[in-house]
Amino acid sequence: MIFFGKRLVGVVCAASAVCLFSQPAHAIVAGNPNPPTGADGLSLYPADSPNNPYNPVTQTGHLDMLGLASPFSGVGQIDQGTGTLLDSTHVLTAAHLFRNGSDPTGISFNLDSGTGTMSFAASRIDICPQFRGVVDNDAGDLAIVTLSTPVPATFRTYSLYTGALTSGTTLTLVGYGESGNGVTGYSGGAGVRRVGKNNADAALLPGGGDNNVDPTLQPGNQTYLFDFDSPDGDTASAPNVLGGTSLGNDVETTLGNGDSGGPGFILVGGQYEIAALNNFLVRFGPDSNLGPNIPLFGSGGGGPIVSGYTSFLAGFVPAPEPAPWAALGLGGLLLAGRMGLHRRKN
Repeated sequence: MIFFGKRLVGVVCAASAVCLFSQPAHAIVAGNPNPPTGADGLSLYPADSPNNPYNPVTQTGHLDMLGLASPFSGVGQIDQGTGTLLDSTHVLTAAHLFRNGSDPTGISFNLDSGTGTMSFAASRIDICPQFRGVVDNDAGDLAIVTLSTPVPATFRTYSLYTGALTSGTTLTLVGYGESGNGVTGYSGGAGVRRVGKNNADAALLPGGGDNNVDPTLQPGNQTYLFDFDSPDGDTASAPNVLGGTSLGNDVETTLGNGDSGGPGFILVGGQYEIAALNNFLVRFGPDSNLGPNIPLFGSGGGGPIVSGYTSFLAGFVPAPEPAPWAALGLGGLLLAGRMGLHRRKN
């Protein structure tokens, strides 16, 4: 699951609403650390472990140690978060990572080559004009970092998904945040690329504070929400506020410290496209009676939908160009009324 390093404090609740506590996102967090076992003695729901590496063919497992062979080789670390290559010199990430605003001094983008880390210094940072800090439902929490030297073409680059993000769409989340599980929480391990999935469930609307949540995603929405569902269907200790079911203990994911700015990918024609960023975590609960702590089962997260910021991103989206790896390919929500959230930035 993905976690971030900043925090957003304050609770906004309304009568008969659902209140969420939000904070910045962290790393990819997996499922139950002590799952039941099958008749063969093997775990039915393996949590994040070196023994459960990411498999790009089956799209299962979490730990991505594939280097340049990974479909996510263009996802790297930047400042205290994660960023994604749009082309050889532009990285998409979260605006809230940059405490000094658009000053690129000391900022670098680090990529895993499989044999070591390659670092690329930033020469410029463009913050989305709509960003006003960790207020106004995280509107505009995007930034483009321009690199001083181009990244080699052996690393993948990614297009932006221009279609509408709808409720129930499965996103692949990638980040360098700390790990953990949905039962006991964080366990450390930041700085390694991890992969997981979750479904986009709802939309956080501009204006009205954190209570302004739409139960379905619509074209033009700018911020999405997901929940971290328990694989055993336990809704007593892990309420399923946004509906839907778990994708399974070895797939369902949330965020951790270091995941802010990381991509939410959609697979289109065999290629991963960036549909959203993963920038915050949330706690759900009726009114002020908040639900499970972050990042336990029953909590959630979300971030900006890139198709809602086309005017800002248009100046940085490269024209399509062939890449050396391009020919390889790759081997429901029903919620009445509105809800609020108490969030934490990662």
